[in-house]
Amino acid sequence: MNDRSDSTFVHGKCIVLLDTNKYKEKMQHMLAIPEHYSKGKANWETLTRCEIQQICHKVRIKGLICDQEYEYLNPQRTRTPVLYGVPKIHKSEVDPPFRPIVSTVGPITEPLSKYVEMFLKQRVVCLPAYVRDTGHIISKLEGIPFDPETQILVTMDIEALFTNIPQTQDLKAVAQIFGTESMTDHLDFVLQCLKIVLDQNYFMFDGDIYQQKK
Repeated sequence: MNDRSDSTFVHGKCIVLLDTNKYKEKMQHMLAIPEHYSKGKANWETLTRCEIQQICHKVRIKGLICDQEYEYLNPQRTRTPVLYGVPKIHKSEVDPPFRPIVSTVGPITEPLSKYVEMFLKQRVVCLPAYVRDTGHIISKLEGIPFDPETQILVTMDIEALFTNIPQTQDLKAVAQIFGTESMTDHLDFVLQCLKIVLDQNYFMFDGDIYQQKK
C-alpha cells in the first residue's frame, strides 16, 4: 500500500479503489459539519487521564472499587482512536457516500466503557426495543401475524444516527434504565464514567485531532 497512489477498501466481497486526494476531501467535508465535529485539543488525553484519576480516586477511598479495579480503569499504555471511511457502494457505485468508522482499540476511555457496559448489559437486554442481531429480529417478526394482502413491512434508514443523538439524552436514557434503583454512590460513579466516555470522544484523521460533539 505504501507504493500505491490510491486507497483500497474491502466492503463485503467488493474491492473499491479510490483516489487518495478525493477520499481525504470527502472525509474532510464530513468532518467540517460543525454540529457533529470540531477540532480537538492536542492535550486531550492528558486532561482525560487526570479526570479519570480524580473520580476513581474518590470512589477507591470510599471502598466502592478495589485497587485492581482502579488500576484497570487507569490504563498507562493507550492510543488515539483513528477515523476511516467505508464507502457505501450499495447507495452509489460511482460516487458512494462514506460511513465513518472509528477504530477504538486501546483508547484511554476503553476500560471505562467496558466497565459501564458490564452494568448496562444485564438491563438493556430486558428492554422491549432490544434487538441483539439479525437473527433476533427475524425471530421477533416471525411471531407477528402478517397479511401480505393488507399489510406491508416498512423500514427506515436514519442518516448519521450516532452523530445525531445528543449526549445529554444518552445520559438521561441510561439514568432511566436504573430508575427503579436508588441513586447510590456507585451508580453515580457509573454515570460519571459514561459521561467521560461520551465527552472525551476524540479521534485522529490525517494527523489532526477531532472531537465528536454528539
